[in-house]
Amino acid sequence: MPLRRKEEADPVQVGQINSPYPKKERVLMITEDGHERITVLKENVPEEIQQLDQWVMWKKEYRDEKPTKVLYQTNRRRAASIRASSWTTFDETVDALGQDDFFDGVGFVFSLEDPYCGGDIDKATEEEARPWIERFDSYTERSPSGEGFHIICKAKVPKGTNRDEGELYSSGRFFTMTGDVVRDKPIREAQDAADEFYAFLRRHESEPSEAEERSATTPPMTDAEVVRLAENAKNGHDFSIVYRGGGVFKSDSERDLSLASRLAFWTQDEAQIERIMRGSGCVREKWDKHRTYLRDTIRKATDGLTEAYHPSTNGTNNANSPSEARPQPITAAELMEMEFDPTRWVVPDVLPEGLTLLVGKPKKGKSWMALGMCEAVAAGGACFGDRWAEEGDSLYLALEDNRKRLRKRLKKILDGRAAPERMHLHTEWPRLDEGGAELLDEWLEGHPEARLVVIDTLARIRKPARTQNIYVEDYTALEQLLPLAHKHGVAIVVVHHLRKMAASDPLDEISSSTGLTAGVDGFLMLRRTPGSKGPTLYVDGRDIEEPTEYALMWNLNTATWAIEGDAEEVHISKERGDILLTLNRHKQHMTPREVTDALGPGASYNNIKKLMWTMLGSGQLVKNDKGAYYPTNPTYPGNPGNRSNPGNPGNRDEEAVTGLPDDSESGNPTFDDTYAGNGTSVTGVTRVTEDSVPLSADLEPGESATLEELKRRRESSEEAPSSVEELFDDGWEKV
Repeated sequence: MPLRRKEEADPVQVGQINSPYPKKERVLMITEDGHERITVLKENVPEEIQQLDQWVMWKKEYRDEKPTKVLYQTNRRRAASIRASSWTTFDETVDALGQDDFFDGVGFVFSLEDPYCGGDIDKATEEEARPWIERFDSYTERSPSGEGFHIICKAKVPKGTNRDEGELYSSGRFFTMTGDVVRDKPIREAQDAADEFYAFLRRHESEPSEAEERSATTPPMTDAEVVRLAENAKNGHDFSIVYRGGGVFKSDSERDLSLASRLAFWTQDEAQIERIMRGSGCVREKWDKHRTYLRDTIRKATDGLTEAYHPSTNGTNNANSPSEARPQPITAAELMEMEFDPTRWVVPDVLPEGLTLLVGKPKKGKSWMALGMCEAVAAGGACFGDRWAEEGDSLYLALEDNRKRLRKRLKKILDGRAAPERMHLHTEWPRLDEGGAELLDEWLEGHPEARLVVIDTLARIRKPARTQNIYVEDYTALEQLLPLAHKHGVAIVVVHHLRKMAASDPLDEISSSTGLTAGVDGFLMLRRTPGSKGPTLYVDGRDIEEPTEYALMWNLNTATWAIEGDAEEVHISKERGDILLTLNRHKQHMTPREVTDALGPGASYNNIKKLMWTMLGSGQLVKNDKGAYYPTNPTYPGNPGNRSNPGNPGNRDEEAVTGLPDDSESGNPTFDDTYAGNGTSVTGVTRVTEDSVPLSADLEPGESATLEELKRRRESSEEAPSSVEELFDDGWEKV
């Protein structure tokens, strides 16, 4: 049974408030008939507030087993009733409500900048609510539960009020909107009615002093300014966590006091502190059920102040370390009993939110990797082959490129797809100490759905070194970015270089002192270590449980990187290929000792023996009664089926494997990419010269293929063929 629209609803009459449906039936309809619900919202909610960008989503959640309405943005990120950047349009919210069953409804936020006021009469019968509805004589609708009434009018009140009989707000709060019209009237000027309702709700309280009234109506800073100051302070990261409803506390009451104390340092206006707290992620049912709880908590915070911030004398205040904002210790047992939200990944298992360094040697593809991640995030597509990025806005600061080169690269990555509207590009940006950090904060405020920012490169945004203390310079180089990443819940990736020399600890390869690595959350290292079988991506960081090194493959057609799998697992198949190559070259059965000797001094006999036994079990090798091995499916560089071909000596010995021609004059000359490999020798199972990786390394266990098939396979997946030099403007160092 659908909701009736305005023209179908029964008129409100004196002494009676009519409803088209019984309460229970109406609530069921609202939650189940999504299409009709959207239609009712669009047709019934007053047009003048539909035009304002002050809309949010809400979802019913439980805290301490008690229900509360939590604000969200349309992308499921948390919203706040005092943070305008987290609000959106009416159309976007109703569209999200119709497409995503994660949300329970839409809401309108009351702001200091608009003339609107909202009165809430909750848990009242129609007869009880009628006098106030008639007194306001303005647009009125039923609440989502069907047991309350929301009145929208034009008025301002000294401070938000929440009492058992009702609520009244003109800023810093939101109202759920249903479109379930009770009184179909325009939103009218109703300051007189608002004043009466305000006095009624506060009839049991003493009159506030003149100073209190002035403080409540004219605080020295706006709510948004207070929050911004707190978030940008030195301990702003801790504030942001608590403000969102997180942090490690023994109880919710302790979290409430912590937030109130942090805010009290910046503003001593109790009404303003209450508004800000009610717009935070800490809101819970207890605040409304116990009338004086929140007020007592705020008063306790202000009474305990030992120092405070004052805009007129801020030069004498320590704005970074309010004494009451210090974290409280807990016991290990208490910590183990706590539950935390899982790590939020921009790219699963590769890039979490936070500050990350992307490092690699020059001209090795770091910028291509960064650009590809930005495109994947903006389009909500695949990244690194088969890992789906979380969709959102992305910002790529290509500070070493010009627009022409950037367009060329982006066109290659898009591979015919449309360019994503949510991908933002800049080739110029001020250094962090010259306003770059503030500009980035402003951009993120204006793009609340942003998920990824890439800065290419570090040298372009860090301030020049001015002291002899390199560690301090490196540690502070990205100091301004770390709190921004956590404040906005995004991943900020800064591109940097590796040293020329390899190191046993991957972090020691980063071109800097340890101060740089100490000041970030994580690392992505694009590298190729001596003896490796191909490029790898080393992933490590504070949110990475175990450091992982992935084997990478370069896609020449789209100029993107793909993860093949764990490097050790992928490369072990290539080590098997070295053994197969050796056996095919020698054209005879060989023992593990003979294979070890053939591979050279870098090979380990025990490793080779164990691997050959494993290959026997997997069907790649067969073994004779003398303990010697040869391939189950030999691979011939010549033509094994044509005995007249001089390039194929034939299988004259049952235990011999046909192989490469001994005669250079034969009809099957070897080429650069045949097994002869231009004479480059294999130096060990765990170490291959960087000039060549054998074609047999591409074989999977038990697989056979002709030489031409292997050549075609290698050509399609070669990480850095010579033609890639045309793709990279400054050339690609072949490995």
